[in-house]
Amino acid sequence: MTWSPILTVNSIFLSSILYVIKHSPVWLIPLVTGEVINTVTSGVDVAKRLSVYAVILFLLLAQNIPMHILYSRHIDKILRTISAGVRNTLVKKLQSLSLTYHKELESGRIQSKFLRDIEAIEFLNTHLMKTVIPALIGVIASIVIAAMKSGKVTLFFMVLIPINVFVVYFFRNGMTDANRRFRKENEDISAKVSSMLDMIPVTKAHGLENEEITALEEKIQRLRDKGLILDKVNAYFGSASWVLSQIMSAICLFSTAYLAIRGEIQVGDIVLYQSYFTSISNNVQGLINIFPNLTKGMESIQSVADIMLSNDVENN
Repeated sequence: MTWSPILTVNSIFLSSILYVIKHSPVWLIPLVTGEVINTVTSGVDVAKRLSVYAVILFLLLAQNIPMHILYSRHIDKILRTISAGVRNTLVKKLQSLSLTYHKELESGRIQSKFLRDIEAIEFLNTHLMKTVIPALIGVIASIVIAAMKSGKVTLFFMVLIPINVFVVYFFRNGMTDANRRFRKENEDISAKVSSMLDMIPVTKAHGLENEEITALEEKIQRLRDKGLILDKVNAYFGSASWVLSQIMSAICLFSTAYLAIRGEIQVGDIVLYQSYFTSISNNVQGLINIFPNLTKGMESIQSVADIMLSNDVENN
């Protein structure tokens, strides 16, 4: 039985093309803004050139509405289809598994995988389509346009990416481990709750309510502790990446100002480069911020795969 919890190459390619077209104003507006400033400061053919830039800007903005509708319709259809496909495939697999497998894997764990893990996979696909791919495209577009204007500034832009990648690498193992422990605690408590509900008549008959409450409270406390550890790791990760990003942005501002003073770039290019650097920084920051959710989604794929790849099948 084959299953595909994540996106296909064709869907990614088409959505990327639509995104580039509809999002082009974000990358071209800083270029137009810089040229407007340079035109005003130079005083040459000001009215004519400003009119041309105004028309270009209007056309760029006008195309966003129809293209955004096409883009949203395309990715929403893909995400809904994949989500329904994963659920249908999981239901069919559960029906084909043997009774022994169902007894070994408590119903509470199965419910956790079907509800929580599939939801996490949906978030993973949504982040891939609506955050990761647009962010990567934004970084590439900003670097390419900046490279057309100045090689020196572009080299400085390239320094930002390895620094942020280092931050991700530094925190990766900690976040992966924390997500795995938190998921397992969630499955344990789901299994315990399901078992407790099934055993309520027996528990009441023997007067064991307090023992059941104590046992469940211990599991809830462990879940709380694992959740706090995960929150702390994510907080350190987000703070460190944001501070590094802002420091690099400030360095970019003063570096381009220095180049303008030396006459290596025009005054309007300061705004241009700062806009592109901020765009790159925000996109990289966005990728970093959702990294914990990506690790959570990948962990959930592994969790669902435990069922999907099981060979303990009973055909009737």
